[in-house]
Amino acid sequence: MGQYDQTEEEVSIIKYEDFNEEYILNGEGIDQIAAKVEEFLYSLEMERANVLGIRLSLEEALLRWYDHFRKKGEEPQVEFFAGKRFFRPVIEISLKGESIDPLDPDDPDTDTGDWVGTVMENIGLSPRYAYSKGVNTISIRLNPPRRNPGMGLVMGIVLGLVIGLLGKAILTDAMLEGITTYFFDPVQSVFFRLLQATAGPVIFFTVLTAICGIGSAAMMNKSGKRLIVRFLFFSTLMTVIFAVLGAIIMRAEYISSPILRTGFSVFESLLEFIPKDIVSPFLNTDSPQLIMLAIIIGNALLVLGTQGSRLVKIANQANSVGLLIANWISRIIPLFVALLLAMRILDGTFTRFIGIWIPLVLFHVFIVAALFIAMFLAAKRYGTTVGNLWAKIKPSFMIAFRNASVDSAFGQNRLCCEKRLGINGKLADFGLPLGLVIYMPASTVSLMASTLFAVKCYNLTITSLWLILAMILVVALQAASPPVSGVDTLAYAAIFSRLSIPSEALIMAIICDIIFLFISSAVNQAMLQLELIREADRLNMLDKDILRKPL
Repeated sequence: MGQYDQTEEEVSIIKYEDFNEEYILNGEGIDQIAAKVEEFLYSLEMERANVLGIRLSLEEALLRWYDHFRKKGEEPQVEFFAGKRFFRPVIEISLKGESIDPLDPDDPDTDTGDWVGTVMENIGLSPRYAYSKGVNTISIRLNPPRRNPGMGLVMGIVLGLVIGLLGKAILTDAMLEGITTYFFDPVQSVFFRLLQATAGPVIFFTVLTAICGIGSAAMMNKSGKRLIVRFLFFSTLMTVIFAVLGAIIMRAEYISSPILRTGFSVFESLLEFIPKDIVSPFLNTDSPQLIMLAIIIGNALLVLGTQGSRLVKIANQANSVGLLIANWISRIIPLFVALLLAMRILDGTFTRFIGIWIPLVLFHVFIVAALFIAMFLAAKRYGTTVGNLWAKIKPSFMIAFRNASVDSAFGQNRLCCEKRLGINGKLADFGLPLGLVIYMPASTVSLMASTLFAVKCYNLTITSLWLILAMILVVALQAASPPVSGVDTLAYAAIFSRLSIPSEALIMAIICDIIFLFISSAVNQAMLQLELIREADRLNMLDKDILRKPL
């Protein structure tokens, strides 16, 4: 197939528009479709490495259809659509006829499991196949052109400050009380109810699908269990270290208790994770009980195997719907930040959050130091330098940092693993999607930083039991959540509710989270690359000459 090349100048002037055309399924038609796919993806301002990866996957699918029908002497027509549906860009390629799944791999050694494919689908980097009413359809739901989340936050903060300060200056106390009672209070209540109503189902289905997928991945891949254990261990270790340091530095009011009593308290709390029924955990958004329910049901589905495959697919579909809702919520967050910030200024409680710089500075210092230590240890072990490692991971690091997302750097990340770090492509194909979900050490630390600062803002008293429960919730929710916009906000709502932190603290947590997102996304993917180097070495899938070669 031919290549469709564009200069950066040409790409920059492409307008977002719909394509709806028919092509003959032959070499020329596949080239034309691939060119349209690439043009459409560039119009979404997608990174080049991701564009080429999506184009290649769609080309391979079309070639499998082409090979199948060529043996029959047929050249059917395919319908190509690229445009927006339900507020999200999509690409659909349809073919009438018998059911032929072009995404089913011929080589079992390259099959990384349904869950890995689902992860890629959820972040808009992999197509899915469906057959309905005599029509084969390959589709891919893409992320819309990414707007810098920091800009949305800045606009929301500025708007909130303007509304709050103007209101404070020109309105009387009676007018302020009326506006707060009849406008701001109801809006705040609606926002918090929306988060609470959404958080329960999203948490349940994300954990459930993760349990099913992680179990399948671990059984399918000989390194799966080891990777999962290492990912969870290091995320937990970093969270524990930061939780202890953060509690000390932020001077949280802490009540110590004897080790024996603490042990019994932890045991009693773990027993409370078991729900008395299936409905109440959803109604109360009880995160520990929802996680426990998901773990139990997920493991039951794993035991059933193929008999439970239909239920797993339903859970995956429900999870996709939940993640889409979470993405919608993330889009309106800047508006609610403006309204809630204005409300905090008008009622005089804004001063609680003046020390917001404390968790921001503490988090960034801690996470940068952790990355440097990890790079230093990797460089020393494999006979290279920190500078050389940094030069190799820097392109994907900067893409993730600039876009505040790991998925935007996925294509560059894979290229870095294989071409610069010497990691075998088969391990990267499996390990990168797995790490996208499970390995979020920087994100767990950021979640803990905001939680501890909320405790400081409201002068709450915590115990060792509270701290242990907080760490369990932070690691569990981050380990089960794919990198989709809005999920972190729901995690904050669930954690704050369970730890008895006032809902009003969510505005502070949302502001911190958006600022954290830039460096945490970049550090997450960098730490993942370093872990995959270690795993590749263990499996004899690491080319150390490539790793050591200066860039």
